[in-house]
Amino acid sequence: MLREQYEIVHFSGHANADVLVFEDENEAAIDVPLEAVAELLNKQKTIKCVVLNACNSATWSQRSCPSLSVWINPSMMALPYISPPASTLR
Repeated sequence: MLREQYEIVHFSGHANADVLVFEDENEAAIDVPLEAVAELLNKQKTIKCVVLNACNSATWSQRSCPSLSVWINPSMMALPYISPPASTLR
């Protein structure tokens, strides 16, 4: 993301109350604060749309990520849970 310029960013993965879960180079889970992700995205002037599909995103609020300039009510499209079979897929 730092080397290329994008207009749309889509994250589909795991999350907790205020973090998105990424993998490091050793495939270990790493929690990244939602606010830190928002700050990075806000620095990218070409981004026009960000879609975050993640477990537990129904708990997010404007207070979770105040730097986002536009906030869509997460309960409209949030995943309240992931079924056990889906959570084991890689």
